[in-house]
Amino acid sequence: MWISVVADGVIAILLGVTIFYCFLVNKKLQALRSGKDELKGVIEGLSVATANAQTSIEQLKHAGRDVIGSLDQSVRDGRGLADELSLMIEAGNNLANRLEGGRRADGAKTSPMAEPKRGATTKLSTEAAAKSQGGGKAASSVAESGDLESELLRALRRAR
Repeated sequence: MWISVVADGVIAILLGVTIFYCFLVNKKLQALRSGKDELKGVIEGLSVATANAQTSIEQLKHAGRDVIGSLDQSVRDGRGLADELSLMIEAGNNLANRLEGGRRADGAKTSPMAEPKRGATTKLSTEAAAKSQGGGKAASSVAESGDLESELLRALRRAR
């Protein structure tokens, strides 16, 4: 009998130790489950943030394309204006050179208003102007202006 009491005592102690370890394992499992729930919440938050970031990136791409398109158009417009301005400057320089040459040839100061407007002079009107001004000097200056206009047209064609 004495052995059976000791054996029952040892079994009771071992069962107590087992219950204690089961209690500890249960606590750790609960902590793991709560960590799993927190991790699941973090993953869901990360998924939402990723979706928002992708949407924002797409919106930025569209905005960037719009900005690039408007900048390209502005650059094209600017280049066109620059070309137009360079042609105007060249035409102005040619006109100034013609006026300067006319002043030297005539020996008198001429008014810019006396010069024909660009593009308004035809071959017939230049011949009529030469006849009305009477003489070789006027005819040669009209011929020079025709040469300058054709030179300007060639320069315009090269610039394009």
